[in-house]
Amino acid sequence: VGSEMCIIDRYESTDNILSTFEASNPISQTYLISGIRGSGKTVLMTSVANQLRKSDDWVVVDLNATQPLLQEFAMRLTDASKQIPNIFEKGFEISVAGFGLGYNGAMEDHDSVSKIETILAKLSKQHKKVLITIDEAVANENMRVFASQFQIFVRKDYPVFLIMTGLYENIYEIQNDPVLTFFAPCSQNRPWS
Repeated sequence: VGSEMCIIDRYESTDNILSTFEASNPISQTYLISGIRGSGKTVLMTSVANQLRKSDDWVVVDLNATQPLLQEFAMRLTDASKQIPNIFEKGFEISVAGFGLGYNGAMEDHDSVSKIETILAKLSKQHKKVLITIDEAVANENMRVFASQFQIFVRKDYPVFLIMTGLYENIYEIQNDPVLTFFAPCSQNRPWS
């Protein structure tokens, strides 16, 4: 499982990230792009996301770092998946705002993780991958909860990939947070200075 994360700078090529994510056995499912303000971090992330949006094999979900990330992911993944034929069976309903998930109108309470896993399992069966993008990530409780759950998704072999951008100091804080241990750099890591 590609559980390593690559921390890169803005000079890393879009093609390198794409080739990693599209490999049959990716060395990483997570890239964190660091740099100073105005250095092109978001441009690089957007370039990768736009390339993958062109493929029928990918679902791209952009998350807002200021929102509760798991709930935001559940909502955005649901919206993006509605565009894919045969993802939701006839009679399948999903309500993110009401946290309802049901078959043939029978609503049941489920949390965001259950909804996400239900959709990821359906996408996986159709051989589709999900790219999550987060701009200007910071090490806070919101990120800790999301990163911990993302690691579980990876361990369960769900086809999820993550690109985050952040300032050097925020990336350093994320990398050195004891809760976010899977954010250890991969062998492709470039020097920060």
